[in-house]
Amino acid sequence: MNGVLSPILTIVNIWVFVRLTQVINSSDKKQKENELLHQKKLVFIQILQNELDKFSSIINVKIIYHPDDKTGYLVYQAKSFLTSFVETKSKLFPIIDSVKFEKVYNDLSIALTKYQETYSPATLAGREEVVSLIQELTENINAINSMLQEFVLSEIQ
Repeated sequence: MNGVLSPILTIVNIWVFVRLTQVINSSDKKQKENELLHQKKLVFIQILQNELDKFSSIINVKIIYHPDDKTGYLVYQAKSFLTSFVETKSKLFPIIDSVKFEKVYNDLSIALTKYQETYSPATLAGREEVVSLIQELTENINAINSMLQEFVLSEIQ
């Protein structure tokens, strides 16, 4: 009896060991896949944040009053950068394709054009029209920044 039972118990022990190893291995594989997914998401969010920071710094620096810029070239650069950003970053920021974003973008483009047309460092200081345009630019830039930030935050969750 001992001779028949011993091989059966050995086979059962081997089967339990193999099955236990498979379950542990499967659990480790799922954990590694989850870690990889989280790392990919973290890298993607870092890329989004870097692009958002770059956008904010460039667009704000170009629009701020520069007494040395006699031609309004920096405003032209801001407009070019904004157009380029919207055309090339829509894969990173799908919100760019939304109607809400498009409206704010169009408003900002119009305000930038008006600002560029009226830009003259010699007369910039006291003109109500220019002050109003700068406020409009600031509001539109803040709205775009806010939408992009909301998108980045939504990606975190």
